[in-house]
Amino acid sequence: MSLGHKMHVDTLIMPLANTEYSYEFPDDVERFRIQLRDAAKTLHIATKAGKVGVNYLITASGLDVGTTKPNVANDACTVSIAGSRVSISAVAAGTPLAGSNVPQQTHGAWRLQVGINDTIDVVEAADNATGYASSDLAIAGLPVLPKDHASLGVVTVRQNQGGDFVPGTTDLDSGIPIVLYIDADLKDEEDYPYMTLFAGGVENEDDIYEMGDIKANSGVERTLYFSVLDDTQFLEIMYWTGRRRGH
Repeated sequence: MSLGHKMHVDTLIMPLANTEYSYEFPDDVERFRIQLRDAAKTLHIATKAGKVGVNYLITASGLDVGTTKPNVANDACTVSIAGSRVSISAVAAGTPLAGSNVPQQTHGAWRLQVGINDTIDVVEAADNATGYASSDLAIAGLPVLPKDHASLGVVTVRQNQGGDFVPGTTDLDSGIPIVLYIDADLKDEEDYPYMTLFAGGVENEDDIYEMGDIKANSGVERTLYFSVLDDTQFLEIMYWTGRRRGH
């Protein structure tokens, strides 16, 4: 008897963009490779445990009042967008809040978000014009983050006196509005090691990644996690198992 190897091929269909899927290898898999079957699309892959969004903050954004007092400043930081590291410039003067006035004695919320072009956008909670009973409710009223943006964090305000809070006009450090600056959660790239596979792209002209020897891994370390940016992609997974066979 001698140890031989048998190759297996599985084709996976990923119908929903920006949704994380997982694939668990059999116990006797020794190594594997993957190939993206659709042209001009992108795949994110991880071989360690943990669910993580495609886009996330890597280093702190440091949201605070800007040198222009109605604005929200941010530090230089790094985000992951579509599998790429994007450096975000510091904006000391800040980005102005925008949208509806928030009635006195109620709460409003805004999210600062950024795309791969390093442009910071501000979005408001859906019902800022009416106001919310708490900052948590205001944050819950923010729209879903677009799949091609990462969040830098959120800002909430409650105007105690002096009429409505006027975004982009009311100074944030006047003491009249109570302002909370909440950076987005950080993700450690060593714990969430997504790599990017470009079909037809420059990272690997053959569109094939061989992930190497995994026979020493166990449990969750034998699970492949992946996410796609476009609807309906096909991923071909080839893996080798150790099998005993007679001669």
